[in-house]
Amino acid sequence: MRKNVLPVCLFAALLVSAAPVMAEDYDLREYFLMSSGSYQVYDDDNDGIADWGTRFTWMGDYVLANDYDKDGAAWDLDGVEIWRRDVAGLSLVGSWEPGAPGVEYLNPPISFPDALSVGETVMWASLEDEIEDPPYGQEWVIGVLQIANEGVPVTTPAGTFPDCLEIRFVDLEQDVEGGAWWISTETNHYARFIGMVKSVGSEMQVGNPATYEEWTEKLVGYFVAP
Repeated sequence: MRKNVLPVCLFAALLVSAAPVMAEDYDLREYFLMSSGSYQVYDDDNDGIADWGTRFTWMGDYVLANDYDKDGAAWDLDGVEIWRRDVAGLSLVGSWEPGAPGVEYLNPPISFPDALSVGETVMWASLEDEIEDPPYGQEWVIGVLQIANEGVPVTTPAGTFPDCLEIRFVDLEQDVEGGAWWISTETNHYARFIGMVKSVGSEMQVGNPATYEEWTEKLVGYFVAP
């Protein structure tokens, strides 16, 4: 989460989509977070084999999205996102990684309303505690989400999902103290009550060293708990 030299409004220009005259509202709680015990597994190198996955655990109004990386036959916990799900909508509260001394909280949490339609955007700016690696401090998190399209058919190794939401993200992060900053863009497709079925994105680090990576991730399996 790196301090941005660009105003947040510039991110909206990267999300180009025309809003329809009549638009249906969508509840992102039905697309981002699945029922407790549900999981999704993804292929990230186009060989049709699971490389990582997410399992959901509910704790009252809070939902833990537990991410696992596959190491041979074993699944190792890679990190946890902490969400709050209530009548007002959905909020990303913070995250935790194995070995970290505590939770990295977002202040304020990144919040999404309970109803969004195609073409609408959500913008955020938040500070995240940085406690995973010294020197400890805070990071800026600035971003934009937009529902870009609806009714999109997506085919993955897990099957064909005929009615997906296409959601675009732009995210910028920089240490409060300055230095290098990171910008990432994603176009993700979500199926209702199943979650993300495909992600295409890239991340660029501007600074020393400068880096760039791209990814395509597809759903290869899932389980929806009752």
